[in-house]
Amino acid sequence: MSIDGLILTAAMENKDQTYSDNWDKQLASIREARSLRDLNEILTNSMARQTIHSLLKRDEDLRVTIDAITRLGEGTEEDSGLLAGAALGRLASVLGSAQSRAVIDAIPRVLARRPGAIDKLQGKEKYYASLSLQYVENPWVTDYCFNEAFAINTAENARKVLLQTAIGRSGDLASAWHAVTAAMVKQGVGTDGQLRRAADVSSIWLEVVRGWSGPIGPRPGAALSAWMAVLLNAARASTEEQLVFNIVDNALAMALRVVELRFSNAFVAETYQPLERAKSLVGRDQWSRYLGKSEVLLKIRQCVQESALVLARQNRTDKDIATALEVVFSSREQAARSMSAYFAELHDLDPEIRAWWVSVGAVQQVQREVNHQIGNGEDQQIGALLIEVEACKETMDKLERAVVPQLEISEPPLASTVKRAAVAYKDMARIATQLARMRRLSKTSLLDAVIEYNPLQHELLGGSRPGVRHVRIVREGIQKEFAGKIKTLVKPWVEPAND
Repeated sequence: MSIDGLILTAAMENKDQTYSDNWDKQLASIREARSLRDLNEILTNSMARQTIHSLLKRDEDLRVTIDAITRLGEGTEEDSGLLAGAALGRLASVLGSAQSRAVIDAIPRVLARRPGAIDKLQGKEKYYASLSLQYVENPWVTDYCFNEAFAINTAENARKVLLQTAIGRSGDLASAWHAVTAAMVKQGVGTDGQLRRAADVSSIWLEVVRGWSGPIGPRPGAALSAWMAVLLNAARASTEEQLVFNIVDNALAMALRVVELRFSNAFVAETYQPLERAKSLVGRDQWSRYLGKSEVLLKIRQCVQESALVLARQNRTDKDIATALEVVFSSREQAARSMSAYFAELHDLDPEIRAWWVSVGAVQQVQREVNHQIGNGEDQQIGALLIEVEACKETMDKLERAVVPQLEISEPPLASTVKRAAVAYKDMARIATQLARMRRLSKTSLLDAVIEYNPLQHELLGGSRPGVRHVRIVREGIQKEFAGKIKTLVKPWVEPAND
């Protein structure tokens, strides 16, 4: 080997020895640390120099560090458990998955009891302490996370982790909103000085909710509305209008997320409960200014209008949805103009249902209900009789035409009876037809036709079931003409058609 090679080899050996000596010194310092603050400083410096993986690459060295943290974390100081959790949370986040398992297993030991406030920690300690709580299964964790998520100051990453943990433990969004509302009421949330923090909390909540894909829970609209109301208590006398608007925006964006997670919630009026609650809390003047500024409200407005359209196609009205329409516009008149334009090209709607929605519920339904209730029961009975009479017509014709002549040869008395029955049937059919004509009833005249299935207009044999798109008419229905409109009184029977 050359002289230069020997010199380079010797230098590398000396460097390795120097690193080894430094690691031994650091491990000795970790082992002998008298406080978690001192130990955290050692780990922080090692991470800053990017030597932490080399320092703890051996399992025995990692075990020395974990033992030192847990020993110091069992101290009597109120924040010792949190500091130890922060130290372990930091290690778990930087070490590989194989080594982090040993760190995670140690976390429940240092957080065996409910700790003090996270806000007492410094800098990133808050974030790492929040991470460590994810691995603790004690019953106090959910309530603690909800409390600390509002109490914590200027540590948004920590707040987000706390909320993610708490919502995950709650099981669904509605339960999480109920739990955090109770926690905030207990803390006396609602003073003016807390409005900015309330806005920060609502922003982080929205971020977490947008990432949630689990269950929603029962009555999410009511739960969200109550949560928003507590945050807006601080808005009553506030001059920071934009913060108030941010809180309302975030709450309405969460309502949209509820609809995204389960579309059927769009047709439940309670989903829009935060609208009315927000309007009553911020006041008429402030609400009018909010309507002109909010982009989120435009999305809510479209959602409510589309829900009204779907209900209208089902021949349904909903006073609560109509109320939500009024709230998302500055007045009922403005809502009516917008709904008129929204329904402009929809000519397939029931005219009276259409008129109700276009007027945002102003058109009275009393006369409509009376008109359609009177005689409907009798008309349905007459229609059903007409169907049965028509169904028997071919059979009775064959009976009179083919059976009676045979019976006149072999059984004259029986032939006379059958002939009288055929005549009586004709009289009954004539009377049923006259009654139907008088009541303006008619058959659908679609027997054997293949049409698109509509459960509101057709009676599917065997019961309604998913996946049926086209059906064949196997028994006629009965329609009634009333004031120029055609109403189906007896649904035609249908069976699935082969598409």
